[in-house]
Formats: sequence, C-alpha cells, structure tokens
Amino acid sequence: MKIGIVALNYQPGTAGGIEPYLLNLIGSLQELDHTNQYYLFVRPHAAASINITNRNWSIITITNSGGKKLVRKLRLSRIIPQSTDAGAINSYHCDVVHFPLQVLQPDGVNGKKILSFMDMQQEYY
Repeated sequence: MKIGIVALNYQPGTAGGIEPYLLNLIGSLQELDHTNQYYLFVRPHAAASINITNRNWSIITITNSGGKKLVRKLRLSRIIPQSTDAGAINSYHCDVVHFPLQVLQPDGVNGKKILSFMDMQQEYY
C-alpha cells in the first residue's frame, strides 16, 4: 500500500505539541511497518529536521508555488480545481493520505483521507 503523509504546514520548532506528535508518528511507523511504502510531503526547509531510517520511506519536498494568493483566489472561484501542491501529491498515487497537522490542505488531493484532529475541548467548554 502507498501511504502519503502531508506535512506541508510543518514549521520545525514552532508547532507546539503537534510537532512531537508528528515526529513520534513518523518514528514509530518507521519502526513498526517495513511493508508499506510511505511518502512524507514537506517543504524543503522542514526536510532536514526529519530523520528517515526505514528504506520504505521517502521525503518528498514540494516547494511553495509562487503567486500563492492568486492561486488561492482562483481556486476559491473554482477556476483552478486543485493546487499545484495537490497535483504533486497526486502524482504518487497514494492509496491513503494522512493529514496529521489538523488541516485538509491542499485542496484536491485524491484518494482516501485521514485527518488527525486534536484539542476539541474548547468546543465543549
């Protein structure tokens, strides 16, 4: 199975409690699973902070496309159905894509999706 993990919004050293969650998830999955193929999608500045030891894992760096505001504006008006980030992720044909940073971005990623969602207590209290 091909599993994608989208961490494009990961900013090393600034993510609070979600950063240890992400790094421990990556480390634990590498120890436990030597069967499935994993693709970790990050920005280039974040790649160096992630330790990959399992040969079934690949770090895929996706650069932040220029004209981001324009692309977002056009996408909201449905002129552009998916971002260039989503196109890059889709090119790996993942069976399932995990979004561990509580955000389903970019729009237009194909396949089954998993979203990690933390800190719901403020909605209850």
